Amino acid sequence: MSDGMIPSGWDILDASHEALRTAVRAVPADGWQLPTPCTGWTVAQVFQHAVGDQIGYAAALTGEPGPDFDPFDPSGETEGVDPEAFD
Repeated sequence: MSDGMIPSGWDILDASHEALRTAVRAVPADGWQLPTPCTGWTVAQVFQHAVGDQIGYAAALTGEPGPDFDPFDPSGETEGVDPEAFD
């Protein structure tokens, strides 16, 4: 788990979050608007979809709020977004 991260108590959720963080760190700064195998979706949109899913899974397990956006209609917006902020 990344430094400073507090385990959720759900091993599968913690492993999923770490896998997502690892994938995000592998995207170059200029790679977020590249196309993906998901027709019509950029790397940023796939990332937003995955983040929304993880927030949803965590909400289902913990009772916390779900995502504040639709993970099935990601904006792809990256202006002012720091991927490391999700770490």
